[in-house]
Amino acid sequence: MTVSLDFKNPTLVMVGNWNPSILNNPIWVAKHLMDIPEGTDIEINVAVMNDGLTTKQVHLFDNIGVSCTESRLEFFSNSEASEEHITNAVRKICEILPHTPISAVGINFHFTLTEDDASSGSSLTTEEVLDEFGDIKILQRKDTLVIAEDAEFEVADAALPPTVLNVDRMYDFSELKVACNYHRDIDSMATLKLWAAENAITHWQSHAQELLNSCYGAEKYTKIGF
Repeated sequence: MTVSLDFKNPTLVMVGNWNPSILNNPIWVAKHLMDIPEGTDIEINVAVMNDGLTTKQVHLFDNIGVSCTESRLEFFSNSEASEEHITNAVRKICEILPHTPISAVGINFHFTLTEDDASSGSSLTTEEVLDEFGDIKILQRKDTLVIAEDAEFEVADAALPPTVLNVDRMYDFSELKVACNYHRDIDSMATLKLWAAENAITHWQSHAQELLNSCYGAEKYTKIGF
């Protein structure tokens, strides 16, 4: 079995009311979120992403990628050190734009499992007799779980609702895609800053890896980025 973690999807998403004209300006992002002094010569690449519904630009720095719409601010992993840099950027934006309305934060991991047999994908089969009506091309299942208390990401000095894990699996009889979305409602930038005081990305990435190992026997994975 080979397993990959695809970082061409956003690692962290903040849902709120954002100003794309500011947050899609790479010079502003470099100065205010990454502490790069104005006038510094830096290399910024641009990736154009299309999910079939919308097209967006991702500005790629050495360690992170950033993309913004009016409702979503997205951070992408772009190096081994991305987790720390993303968390630092979240803390800074809480300080710079403290009155921005925000409703939730999500951490995402997209895995692809490829194997010689169908043992992983067969776990999605049911007792339904749909194959009597045609050839099944894709098996898909989505489950929503409230994270167990002993696995929760603790946030000091903040009373937050529990983290909800959405697990989406899709199997096309050649590979199994597993998407883990760790969603938490956040009511203010002040609360988000408390949430970002520790590294939630590392915490939930370890949790997702444990899930893959327990459910599919996947112990290791390779990272695929831009």
